[in-house]
Amino acid sequence: MTKIPLEDDLSYCCLFPTAADGHEGSRRSKRRRSHRRPDSSSLHAAPSRAVRLVAAVHLVCVALCSIAVAAAASSSSSSSSDPSRVVCGLLPRNLQMACFCTPAESGGGGVRIVCKGLDSTAHLNLLDTEEEDDDDGRGNSISGGNVLSAAQRRVLANNVREIVVKDSAMETAHLSDFGAFAAGLRSFTLTDSEVNRLASGPTIVSFPSVQTIDLSGNGLSEVDLSGFGDGLREVNLSGNALRHPPPGVFSRLGGLQVLDLSGNNLDEDVDKKLFTSLPKTIRYLDISSESAKHLDATCFEVSFFTRVEFPSPASFFSAEIRFAFQSRSS
Repeated sequence: MTKIPLEDDLSYCCLFPTAADGHEGSRRSKRRRSHRRPDSSSLHAAPSRAVRLVAAVHLVCVALCSIAVAAAASSSSSSSSDPSRVVCGLLPRNLQMACFCTPAESGGGGVRIVCKGLDSTAHLNLLDTEEEDDDDGRGNSISGGNVLSAAQRRVLANNVREIVVKDSAMETAHLSDFGAFAAGLRSFTLTDSEVNRLASGPTIVSFPSVQTIDLSGNGLSEVDLSGFGDGLREVNLSGNALRHPPPGVFSRLGGLQVLDLSGNNLDEDVDKKLFTSLPKTIRYLDISSESAKHLDATCFEVSFFTRVEFPSPASFFSAEIRFAFQSRSS
């Protein structure tokens, strides 16, 4: 029997009988039929048929092997050129079980990482190479101790455009844990999780390219947006437990256009500067909630109602604010 080897170090894919094998088989057959009178024509025809059969099997095997090689090469090329596979391949093994990667939904290329069921944002801290300390147990070792090379960090920074963390349970989320993805990140989402505090972390990480933040559906009572700048356009904080956010939390966001604070607990004790200090770029503000009925109309500048869109203001504003809205927008 003869082996036909494949390229690229694949295993031998087929075995086929050689012409010699065919002749040997023919001789064995003749010996078994020695008690019969031999037919000279059949003695010559048998080897000939065997040779033709061997040639046919050989062609089929070569064709099948060629197809297997081409498929393997195509798969290898596709895997190496798919940034989603490359990025997910850099994640620690335990993250690969909780996260998956897809092309970014915002367009323009890049990768979207979606993680579910995390108990800490420290799992995503791929820059901290220190062992866990005794204070808070945070550190890269929680993600298996992976230490990324400079080249691998560039791959993450140049390809990850969106991060989504949802259906998780953690008391505090640290923005610094997302530092490995900060350079090219355009969208940050942390939703439907038991998070009551968003903190900058031990160090403030800059997210210069982030345009949208979705922090809806958590239990947030504290929010720190340090690190986000004028590039940020939309912030969704709906469905949280914000009561008295500090006035400066949004004022430094010089390009903010859309702010959703609906479904929170803003009341009459909220600092008026929270709204009067909003960037002049703001065009849409949603503060709808039962507690918003207690807000004072003096929370808003005279020009605020003429340049900002409110969703159905009559449904949640106090009578005083509804009157101010109608008179200033007429």
